[in-house]
Amino acid sequence: MYHEKFKIFCVVESCYKLTRALQFCDMHYRRFRICRCITLIDNQAYWKARKARSEETREKMSKSKKGKKGHPHTEEHKIYMSKIQMGPHNGMWKGDQVGYQALHDWVHRRIPRPPYCPSCGLNKRLHTCNISGKYIRDISDWEYLCQRCHFRKYGHNAHTPANPNRIAIL
Repeated sequence: MYHEKFKIFCVVESCYKLTRALQFCDMHYRRFRICRCITLIDNQAYWKARKARSEETREKMSKSKKGKKGHPHTEEHKIYMSKIQMGPHNGMWKGDQVGYQALHDWVHRRIPRPPYCPSCGLNKRLHTCNISGKYIRDISDWEYLCQRCHFRKYGHNAHTPANPNRIAIL
């Protein structure tokens, strides 16, 4: 029943009862299981019962593990892995159900920003403008305009509800 042949005692200090499974006698097992300290004591029991290794062996093991960080990928493979996760192949892809800012970021990555406004030719800060007002992922439905041309062409915030307290200066 108990390990009388091997004389394995309870892990708890000052308890000299024989154990069933290399760790606790029946009394301490019940007590530790109730207070949920069992994992802490399990770890202590493991370290006490583990095989003792010489200093030389531990040094060799330490040297063999230093500097290893997994299998290094080539630059070609890194580019391939990033391309296969783009667009609809990505698990987080939302398609046309994407939010306002994320859709604008998507457009910024695909249409290069011109140095000047295509409508008036001035070198000003450009807005990303949606032509149809439907906010879909279609590159031909987007253009860059300066703020003045954007508001003249599509009205002040034409695609969002207007703020009645705001004074529009055009």
